Amino acid sequence: QFEQHSAQLKEVKAGVTDAELAANYKDRFREWSKEFDNADPGNPGDSGSGWADPSFDDSTWKSIQLPITLYKTELRTYDGSLWYRRTFSVPEEDAGKPATLHFCADDEDDTYINGKKIASTNKAGDRAYKVPADTIKAGENTIAIRIVDTGKDGGFCGKPDEMQITFGAASDSVIIPLRGEWRFTTGVALDEVSGRPTIPNSIRPTVLYNAMIAPLLDFPIRGVIWYQGEGNARKDLIPIYAENFAAMIDGWRDNWNIGEFPFLFVQLASYRAIEPEPKESEWAELREAQAITMSLTTNTAMASAIDIGDEDNIHPKNKLDVGKRLAKGALALAYNKDVEYIGPQYKSHEVKDNEIIIHFAHAADLKVKDGEKLKGFAIAGADKQFVWADARIDGNTVMVSSDKVDNPVAVRYGWANFSQGNLYNGADLPATPFRTDSPEN
Repeated sequence: QFEQHSAQLKEVKAGVTDAELAANYKDRFREWSKEFDNADPGNPGDSGSGWADPSFDDSTWKSIQLPITLYKTELRTYDGSLWYRRTFSVPEEDAGKPATLHFCADDEDDTYINGKKIASTNKAGDRAYKVPADTIKAGENTIAIRIVDTGKDGGFCGKPDEMQITFGAASDSVIIPLRGEWRFTTGVALDEVSGRPTIPNSIRPTVLYNAMIAPLLDFPIRGVIWYQGEGNARKDLIPIYAENFAAMIDGWRDNWNIGEFPFLFVQLASYRAIEPEPKESEWAELREAQAITMSLTTNTAMASAIDIGDEDNIHPKNKLDVGKRLAKGALALAYNKDVEYIGPQYKSHEVKDNEIIIHFAHAADLKVKDGEKLKGFAIAGADKQFVWADARIDGNTVMVSSDKVDNPVAVRYGWANFSQGNLYNGADLPATPFRTDSPEN
């Protein structure tokens, strides 16, 4: 049904086993890693410990304030290795104590203290590395961290106060902050070497279904909750997302054979830096594809998480509100309760003089959540140059205009990686991001 999977499906039909794919991947990845590491000028070679060596002169490197992700720097499109260095001072009385190094990295890292490799991790997330007692000395110490960004965002995630070294037991630990100024430089970009092999199992058609869903088909269920989407926020995957997702929902319903059970899913939360001006956004396009899925299916509900994101964490910690919104959908679809479970959704628009009037569904008691003026609306004329708009609530509609656009033709709301929109309905549910223009015009 989906041509983009045809090559992989041929492997399945040919009987290529998971073991064969895994063995082939391991061999290819081992060779690729060797090529990549050898091409990185900072890696230790026969002559010494490279850029992790405390004696290495990093005075020509750039200065950077950490933590910060690459998306917020001039390297937002860079994929590859980066090296970061700084020194930190340890009092005599703390040297030799058990220590733990805390930071959040995206994606992979190799971490050194005083030239000694402490640990490495091959996925994004928080680190809490135990540091051998004989590694840190009294006085000046050098820390070097090599991060490999394998795609999308990269660098250091997390909050500034979470970037630190602690000494001693948790109850009376001594904390040395590591936030602030570091030195950094790039190592080797991914496009300077051959293509990085991809893991075959998780992205191969049939694998996740056969491993995770098929064994559950004999169990009775009342419905499904689905939380996914970040990996699909790519130009090549966005156009096929809604159709693929709808087909998956229909497929599961066919296989369970218990009717069109409720299927609840979560729309992508806000993520990455807040942009000062309106611009295009792959995350916004993926959210749109998720919303379109509801029109391609029946008995589905989407819980918006647009207002509870984190600029620096792709997995925001506030899951309580997500759960509450999913619960509203479950009460409505699975238990036939009369509850509002969706925030305001774009229905139609009309142009009147220099304003565009937006009509919404699920729009009872429209309000501004924080009591300020409406935010998150952008407007454009025929040139499609969007600017931030003035917006006001008028009953169950929103009037949008700008003194910079005399003849408006299109409006967007929440159309950003990180949305600052604050339109809600009386059920305290956020408005779903939308655009009145289409990609073709």
